[in-house]
Amino acid sequence: MLEQRSGFRVLNDEYGLMLYESEPSPRFVTFNVKGLRGVSQSHFEQVFVKAIGKAKHPNPKKMLALDLFNASFFQRSADSRFLVLVMAIEALLAPTHRSRNAVAHIEAMIAATEESRLLSNNEKSSLTDSLKWLKYESINQSGRNLASSRLGERRYMGKKGPAFFSHCYRIRSRLVHR
Repeated sequence: MLEQRSGFRVLNDEYGLMLYESEPSPRFVTFNVKGLRGVSQSHFEQVFVKAIGKAKHPNPKKMLALDLFNASFFQRSADSRFLVLVMAIEALLAPTHRSRNAVAHIEAMIAATEESRLLSNNEKSSLTDSLKWLKYESINQSGRNLASSRLGERRYMGKKGPAFFSHCYRIRSRLVHR
């Protein structure tokens, strides 16, 4: 169409190496298309006023999760976006205590660690801090519980919410720790 309208030979300007006849001398063309979708000002104002009317005191955990979710759109790689999205979910988690027996067992391990004469003070401190975290369910368990309560029977990649969270958390752990 451009050749017919201009009377010149026209070629697509493609990336990489390109072979073409030099006579007649060609002109190169590149097309870029960017679509935009807008919302009318009146519609935005209506939705905004309605949202303000329902606003509650912001929960810091939910606000952090929202900040992380929004930040994910500015990540350059799929891996970093995935990590930020999993972090957004982790920000919502509230791990619960393990059973009374499990906590009592952990307390005994903490006491034994603190009383140990074989360990340096730094080692004792590091180990007891790690053991204190064991009083609570794991991040993976908390995530499965959250997914179960929020997602119901919905499936993702053929998996129910809790299994899908575990799948994502394993990927996150491989990316971060390996």
